[in-house]
Amino acid sequence: LAMAGQLALTSSILMALPMHLMAALPLPAWAIKTINRRCRGFIWKGEEETSGGHCLMPWSRGCMPRELGGLGVLNIKWFGFAPRCRWPWLRWSTEERPWHGLPDATEKEVHAIFNAACRITLGSGEVAKFWTDKWLDTGCSIAQTAPQLYSFVKDRGRSVKEALTGQAWVQDIAGGLSLPAIAQYLMVWDIAHATMLHLQARDTPRWLLMEDQQFSVRS
Repeated sequence: LAMAGQLALTSSILMALPMHLMAALPLPAWAIKTINRRCRGFIWKGEEETSGGHCLMPWSRGCMPRELGGLGVLNIKWFGFAPRCRWPWLRWSTEERPWHGLPDATEKEVHAIFNAACRITLGSGEVAKFWTDKWLDTGCSIAQTAPQLYSFVKDRGRSVKEALTGQAWVQDIAGGLSLPAIAQYLMVWDIAHATMLHLQARDTPRWLLMEDQQFSVRS
């Protein structure tokens, strides 16, 4: 095969083999390194492995898009985060799933991507987290809006409904507040008093990167 054919097979077949597993589980570093080494050897030499002298560019550059001077080969470590963003999304689903009661062990990178790309539409407030979920009208969370106050919060897992009942969110704050934290406390107090819950509706996430604001695993 010509090198272009080897590159095409690598992108369409070799890189596609681990995708089903990566949608559920993160690959360990040694597995990613092995897959990259085999793919690099097939692209540059048509064999399982190759030395650095046969490689025409560093692997990190080969994983860059073609318009940026790369080969367009997938960076499977970073690409794997995208399909695993489906799991924190499914935790908001109304369907009963066998794994729904298990502890949330989502990777911090996946959580960061999900939080950056999603916004929560507040309903009953039973699921959305008062401090950390992005349910405010500004598209931010309380933690982002009041970072100094958030640093004094000890219980960060309270739902919006729990927090607003009897202003229970005040009990989550511990320690002597600084002046900036006191100013943010007054701001959060106003936000809490102005928040209206819709008890018949569910808290739902919106996937901001899609035109229809719905989640999709399609490329």
